[in-house]
Amino acid sequence: MLAEKLLIQQRDRYVAAVSASWRGYERELLISLVRALDVAAYSNRYARRQDTTDAWLRLRGAATALRPLLEVVRGMPGGIPWFPGNSALFAALDNHLLNCGRYAVAIRWAAMERYGIATAKVLASDKIAIEFLANDEEMAEVALGHTAMDRAREDARALFPHLSGELPEVRRRLRRYGKAAMGWFIAYDNDEFLMGHYRSQARIEAAGIVEAEALPPSGIIGGRPFSEWADASTAALGTVLHHIDAAGMLRRRKPKLDMRNLMTVYARRDDVLDVLEERGNDAARAHQLMEGLTLDADGAAYSEARHEIPLPYYIDAGKDFVLLPMFGGFLNPHAGLLEHLRRNYRRDWDSIVDGREGIFRRELRQLLPEPRYMVPETGLKLRRKDGSTLTDADAVVLDRNTGDVVFVQLKWYDVYGFSLAERNSRRVNLLTKGNEWVAKVHAWIDGRTSAEIAKAYGWGEAGDAVPRILVMARHSSRFAGEGRYDARASWTSWHALTEAVRDPACEGFVDAMSRSPHCGPSRGNPDGASVFDLPGITVEVRTAA
Repeated sequence: MLAEKLLIQQRDRYVAAVSASWRGYERELLISLVRALDVAAYSNRYARRQDTTDAWLRLRGAATALRPLLEVVRGMPGGIPWFPGNSALFAALDNHLLNCGRYAVAIRWAAMERYGIATAKVLASDKIAIEFLANDEEMAEVALGHTAMDRAREDARALFPHLSGELPEVRRRLRRYGKAAMGWFIAYDNDEFLMGHYRSQARIEAAGIVEAEALPPSGIIGGRPFSEWADASTAALGTVLHHIDAAGMLRRRKPKLDMRNLMTVYARRDDVLDVLEERGNDAARAHQLMEGLTLDADGAAYSEARHEIPLPYYIDAGKDFVLLPMFGGFLNPHAGLLEHLRRNYRRDWDSIVDGREGIFRRELRQLLPEPRYMVPETGLKLRRKDGSTLTDADAVVLDRNTGDVVFVQLKWYDVYGFSLAERNSRRVNLLTKGNEWVAKVHAWIDGRTSAEIAKAYGWGEAGDAVPRILVMARHSSRFAGEGRYDARASWTSWHALTEAVRDPACEGFVDAMSRSPHCGPSRGNPDGASVFDLPGITVEVRTAA
């Protein structure tokens, strides 16, 4: 793990040198970097060109760049130094984020060695070579997840057919309400019509995001249903979407204004709490919610250690103020708050995650409707001959057209993002528990046909083939470098299955669950780069043949 250690040392030296050069002006640098991150997120989202790698890398550097500044500004008294950006510094600010992003990505690459999915060699004090295992199937499942999210957004868009008709009035109000403040900043008013419009837009944007469905909606966490937390994230996203449109409209009217100065805003903490109370929270819950939506030094350090991009709606800017960034909502409107819930309400989290299984089984029933398919509303206990329970089947599917019976294990574990430790935990859990379950079900079937088992349970007629076995993960079933999949079962993800079922060429459930995912283009992923030049060190990367 020498390469990882060397990269971390070089990163820390680099960050310390930059911090030293800005000593006494940490809050000014914080503001400037958040503005630069908002620009990067805007470019990553709206750039017409395909190559947005630099913007994505700058975002990957957010935790590393912000952490030392947040450590200094925590509890800092006094007013916030609000100022127009200095265009002479823009390139340097962007380059700093780019360097931090390259370090973040390179350190994650080197850390892969600990999990057996890469090898890293120190060729010299200033040169490292990293070789990855091929991960086509793993990346294919990620791409299928993006496809499923796009489809969910299209479905959600159909629920709000009035939105396109509202656009002329939205533009009229944005023009009417928006104005330049101080000659370089933005000010605008709001009304119920605009709030409703952007709340609907936010519901569309949030559709299909896995973090929005991470827990049962009625499950109580932190004293309130998970659905309330999710609604709070959606409401915050609506504010982001409104602000970006207001800034864009003002910029079109006044082209000399710089978008870098218009996107990021600030607020007094008390004013933010007042707004949250106006949305239906009492004072205690407003404080609780604001804490969950705010990035501080501890949150940045946590994100950096897990190789994640922090995704806040507020950023600590001292005792009395917060910044209101756009990049968190742009990248993932629910992930930041969800991670806060998981970290701070672990007991509640663990007590309600079991409710996922019922949701998963209900969605499987919706995907495989009658009359062709029979999917019982509950799982099935598989018993030994003496009546004791051997194991459970989370779901059973009978395809009446083909006569196949399929026993299904549903694995809905937490999403792991860029965290290698959590990825490894999910991999071990899926393979260890999954293989154990496959062995037990195979032994229980004991050569009996689908027809024999269906008759015993009163499911109706089935075929003479031996029942099939399926392990289905909610998000990811394929892991680079992993080959310990019990061949007596099929292994797939929910997104791979749903995409296959929707394929007109698919012949049914058994065909769908047996298909291997095909690799599609990854979004904004710089991990295909061949050479990374970082301050003081070069990293060469390639994928093993």
